[in-house]
Amino acid sequence: METEAVRVRSYLTLTVDQVRAGGAPTATDADALVVDLDAGRAGPVGDPERAAVAAWLRAQAQTRTRNDVPTPVWVRITPGPLGHEHVRDLVGAGLRRVSVAHTESTVQLDALDAVLSTVELEAGLPVRTIVVSPVLESAAGVLAAAGIARAARVVGLSLVEAGLLGELGLDPSPDERELSWIRSQVVLASAAAGIAAPVGSPPVDGADLARLRCTSDALRRAGFGGRACATPDQVAIVNDVFGPPC
Repeated sequence: METEAVRVRSYLTLTVDQVRAGGAPTATDADALVVDLDAGRAGPVGDPERAAVAAWLRAQAQTRTRNDVPTPVWVRITPGPLGHEHVRDLVGAGLRRVSVAHTESTVQLDALDAVLSTVELEAGLPVRTIVVSPVLESAAGVLAAAGIARAARVVGLSLVEAGLLGELGLDPSPDERELSWIRSQVVLASAAAGIAAPVGSPPVDGADLARLRCTSDALRRAGFGGRACATPDQVAIVNDVFGPPC
């Protein structure tokens, strides 16, 4: 059972510090907001941080966009026990979609599925209310994309290329042709599994909005359905490139 539109043109990533300090947006044109709880990026996320995110999730459910629809809020978690602990705390606060960083196998997603099934039962939610968006960030993740795309609860893949560049020793040229094969694997896996078109990496140079438009258009032409955004001023450009909302 899906609880929100699957197609995502843009999502805006927020840090735990932004949420705790009241610096997270109260309204946005992004199709979703993603609070980053991944330990690799956010660092340790303890009880005070999780409590702050839970409170913000509840408040965000009351925030309306220009179309009078709440902006979906996800969290990005680390795979494994730490991420499982986070979702146990946040499902009751209204979390309905989980982005799984560093996904490399269906084993990780099967373990999360079991945890989410228990949490849904405890919360009185229908089975598979909570959906999952794996994030592919490594060579292993890209090569396993076909299986990952078909795993339980998966409604869309995201590709983050920053780590891949170092892992593969790539130095992309301005047209990023060196990334074409990698991107095609993710697009093909998504299409074969019948899930939404994947979401692309945030821009390397987010301040260069002209280049953001150019590289976003290249992602669209390659079969991507949207792109991650690091700052609010990127959202309008990404939305424009990837077309009108559902």
